[in-house]
Amino acid sequence: MAFLDLPIETDPDVLKDEAVAYVQDRIPGWEASAGNLETILIEAIAEMASEQAEVAAQVPSALFRAFGEAIVGLPPVEGVEAIGATTWTMIDTAGHVIPVGTQVTIDEILFETSVEGTIPAGSASAAIPIVAVEPGEDANALTGDVEPVDTVAYVDSVVLVGTTSGGVDAETDDEYLDRLVDELTLMAPRPIIPEDFEIMARRIAGVDRALAVDGYNPIGGTFNNEKMVAMAALDDAGEDVSAGIKTQIKDYLEARREANFVVNTISPTYLTVDVVAAVTILPGFDSATTLAQVAAALTDFFQPYNFGRVSSGDGRYERPWVRTTKVGYLNVAEVIKRVEGVAFIDTLTVEGGTVNVNLSGAAPMTRPGVMTITET
Repeated sequence: MAFLDLPIETDPDVLKDEAVAYVQDRIPGWEASAGNLETILIEAIAEMASEQAEVAAQVPSALFRAFGEAIVGLPPVEGVEAIGATTWTMIDTAGHVIPVGTQVTIDEILFETSVEGTIPAGSASAAIPIVAVEPGEDANALTGDVEPVDTVAYVDSVVLVGTTSGGVDAETDDEYLDRLVDELTLMAPRPIIPEDFEIMARRIAGVDRALAVDGYNPIGGTFNNEKMVAMAALDDAGEDVSAGIKTQIKDYLEARREANFVVNTISPTYLTVDVVAAVTILPGFDSATTLAQVAAALTDFFQPYNFGRVSSGDGRYERPWVRTTKVGYLNVAEVIKRVEGVAFIDTLTVEGGTVNVNLSGAAPMTRPGVMTITET
């Protein structure tokens, strides 16, 4: 079956006729005479356009194959080359070597030796396996004579032992798409792992980020509860979503969860973080500007719309919200040191201390507090 058929003309003769008709419409009385330069140009362009159209016509099927393999995890059936066993007899017993890739034909189908064959001195023959050059079932069940393609002076004869077998045709686009349809009918949109719950929760309007706390029961605040998940959600400002949206999240996930799986909704817990730092500024940088930039970088770091994100390093986020249970003291120092113009961090306290700051709650978040940045 074809998922998407595009009306792309690929026949070069049809393309040529369309081009001729176009020129005749623009130049009344013009005729495409064989051998004329303009006719030859039209024919050449039609051939090139046909090749490009062939590629374009295959794109829809190629897209679905890529989707099926990369997203659904359904690899296409690739072609497999048939194999066979052969006996090679030499003209003498001096000892010879048959190079790997030496080609023969059986019923006009091309095979080649798959290993280097060694006929030791004193022997006149050896068994050497062969493999079809092209994959497919056409090379199966062959029993004909073996005809060498590559002339090897010391080979007297090559005989096929039994029949060839093992060749498999690569499935066509239509065959693959049929299997993909069957596979997709088995894929119910049910959340299984925490990331599934988060992805589905983000389908609710008003939810920018979602966090699934696996096994957490808000009644009693216990973890490691089987078949239970607690969902927290943020809007695009990093603030807790409304009670109405929480209800939508719960209802949506409850309707799609596994049997006996409990979905709860919770609110994030925010800690306002104060930072005090003294820095040495590189010569040539304006002190007031650099200090302001450090304060702005720290403020941005602790904003609830940023905290908890894990960057993939290429501008996208691998996980929009990862449960983070502490503010790393060295992470804060790294934010400061990244500001252009900062030479050294001379002193630094985060929430009055010089260690990591623990965050409370099942879905902890931060807010920027007072950023006191001075020059040493």
